Amino acid sequence: MMLTITAINNKTYYAFYSTRFEHIVLNDLNNKKFIKVIDSNGHKNFLQTSVIENVLVDDSEEALDKFKKRAEVSD
Repeated sequence: MMLTITAINNKTYYAFYSTRFEHIVLNDLNNKKFIKVIDSNGHKNFLQTSVIENVLVDDSEEALDKFKKRAEVSD
């Protein structure tokens, strides 16, 4: 599923994870774990979960294609 993440600095990031990992992120945002994300320009980065303000989950069949399009922005 694709996650659209808004951080406390109002920047938007995107991630694609399995249900198990998404469960960790959504249930404990203060766990100070780092997750792999891409920014709105398609650059890969790590984001600490404690700075996440909001997460939107897209579990549609097209979610992986949407994420791949986001990741291709920097290429």
